[in-house]
Amino acid sequence: MKNSRLIAVALTLVAALSACKKENAAGGAGGAQTAAGGAAGGLNVLPKDSDIVIGLNFQKLKSSALFKKYEATFTQSLGGKLEELKASCGADPVAHLDSVHIGIKSADKTFVAVVHGLDKKIAGDCVKKQVEKEKAKGETAEALVEDNYIEIKGKDGTVGLLFLDDKTFVTGGKDEKGLTKAELEPLVKQGSANSVAGSKEFMELIGKTDTTDPLWMVASGNSEMLQKAPMKFQAVFGSLEVTDSIKFEGAGRMTSDADAQKAAADLKGQVDAMKQSPMGGMLGEITVNQTGPEVQIRVVMTQQQIDAIAGMVQGMMGQMGQMGGGAPPAPEAPPAPPAPAAPEPK
Repeated sequence: MKNSRLIAVALTLVAALSACKKENAAGGAGGAQTAAGGAAGGLNVLPKDSDIVIGLNFQKLKSSALFKKYEATFTQSLGGKLEELKASCGADPVAHLDSVHIGIKSADKTFVAVVHGLDKKIAGDCVKKQVEKEKAKGETAEALVEDNYIEIKGKDGTVGLLFLDDKTFVTGGKDEKGLTKAELEPLVKQGSANSVAGSKEFMELIGKTDTTDPLWMVASGNSEMLQKAPMKFQAVFGSLEVTDSIKFEGAGRMTSDADAQKAAADLKGQVDAMKQSPMGGMLGEITVNQTGPEVQIRVVMTQQQIDAIAGMVQGMMGQMGQMGGGAPPAPEAPPAPPAPAAPEPK
């Protein structure tokens, strides 16, 4: 799902403001109870008809040895935007963003995000500064800062940030347009029964997912992602642990035990084929099992294997950059030979 540039800029901007009153996101127990939490916990605000739910814990991710190793590369990929925000707002988004819960509905391209770790007052001040900078560049920009609501208007549209408390806000988009206060307030007031927390299907799957990992996801079979998948899963769920290595544990639920058995056999065959390929040594440990209607997969990759893949990707990107740069410049023409000396007069 593509979102407007305005929404992306707004999310990056407000992420940068969480430095002043940092508070670690709750975690440790895992499962549905910890993930639901309450309105500020995330799931009570996400619409019940979401077909994908994602949780991301930045604090755990950033404390990992693997993130620290690649942090400079990540920062460089943002093209100086972080430094610009730090200079404007005095905050570092990478160092202080806590966590995010996201609900996505594929049918009408809607997403709702609950972002944790933000100081509301500094958010308003920083948004005003950024808008003034945009105006100085000749861009169309406007900021509305109220007690619990911030709205940013620009040439790409409008996006709103509705605060649930001093450090948590909800935002979102639909059809590449940002949601405003009138659209966000019903989400906050909807109650658990009408949210993801009131969905028996989602909460059962979330309960089987380790929500204490830095990244976790649950998707129903109604999602566009699974509708287009070659295997017809009713749902998928899993989480990614990041330390000095990575470990993914997940499962896909089929309609029957027989379907799951066949899918597991097909996946095992694909994994075996990949292990025999030239990239086999980079793939890490991959195991596929089947229990009832579920196909389980576990992937473990060491830092050395990740480094090898990262190096290969960087090399490919470098080659693509050279190919996209056009023909090499023509060599300079050699200097003209000196003219013959004129004959001396007799």
